[in-house]
Amino acid sequence: MTRNSNDFYSRLSVVSKAWSTRRPNKKFGDFTHEDFLKAVEPSRVARVQVAELEKRLAEAIASRDEADSVSRRVLQRVVNAVRADGEDGEDSELYSAMGYVPRTVRNSLRGIRRAMNAEKTTEETT
Repeated sequence: MTRNSNDFYSRLSVVSKAWSTRRPNKKFGDFTHEDFLKAVEPSRVARVQVAELEKRLAEAIASRDEADSVSRRVLQRVVNAVRADGEDGEDSELYSAMGYVPRTVRNSLRGIRRAMNAEKTTEETT
């Protein structure tokens, strides 16, 4: 038997069904069949709770994803407005503080990359 939770509960069900149909009045391990069912009831209840929570989690994830889709569009609209703003723009401190790379920095990084690539090319040809 594997240690999977669902397999364990299936095993409980198989044992219970076999016991109830073949030896319903016999005690095993000092348990009647009814005592056994009472003893393993918390496992069933916990599984029902887990199933309900998993369903709620799936619904919450779907709701979050839907809300994020709207939020992404709103975020992009605001960032684009900052970039287009005459006072701030894409070289502003605000744009940088929002986590974006200002245009002047981006351009200087391109120049550095070009210089590094040219240097590599020169080294490879010699």
